[in-house]
Amino acid sequence: MAQDNDLNIFGYFQSSFTHSLPAEDSTLGKTNNTFAVQQLNLFLSKNINDDFSAFVNVELVNSFSSERNWGGLNLEEAWMKYYNSDAFSIKAGLLIPRFNNLNEIKNRTPILPYAQRPLVYEASIADLISLEDFVPQRAYLQVYGNMSVADGAMFDYAAYVGNSNRAYIASANGVGYTRGADSTLFKMVGGRVGMKIGDLKFGVSS
Repeated sequence: MAQDNDLNIFGYFQSSFTHSLPAEDSTLGKTNNTFAVQQLNLFLSKNINDDFSAFVNVELVNSFSSERNWGGLNLEEAWMKYYNSDAFSIKAGLLIPRFNNLNEIKNRTPILPYAQRPLVYEASIADLISLEDFVPQRAYLQVYGNMSVADGAMFDYAAYVGNSNRAYIASANGVGYTRGADSTLFKMVGGRVGMKIGDLKFGVSS
């Protein structure tokens, strides 16, 4: 962790070791041992003034190497936040929307009390299953906040909008569209309302 002129630089990495044994009925199989850097996240944050702050999250997965074409390097988040009060804030840019508790901390693994997250929050398998079929992966504008409604009880809400499913976004091989541009007329719209009472947090997301 580093700090210079109010620019905070921090992050973490998560490594893994896999020991694979051949199937009992296999005559060709062999034992395999593999070390990997499963995920590395580098965060940069800066408070611009009392109302505005900025945040960037760069993520590398599966022992990323551009030379050997391993893994992936992604810009996961890059947003500005306007903070009016606990009851009203706005994020604009590339962000991970509020959907449920695990989605909010999905790339902050040290917060979780286990090493392996549920698969739909595991960035290292994003090329195997479409994670956004289960939880929203990215939005571009979000209004959210929380407020006290009773002694020890908090109400929270969020509403967000983003591009359509990544399957419809023009890729590097796209023809006729700017790379990364949404080629559809529809957008993702979502939201959440919930309550927090002590350590218990519950709500509904869509």
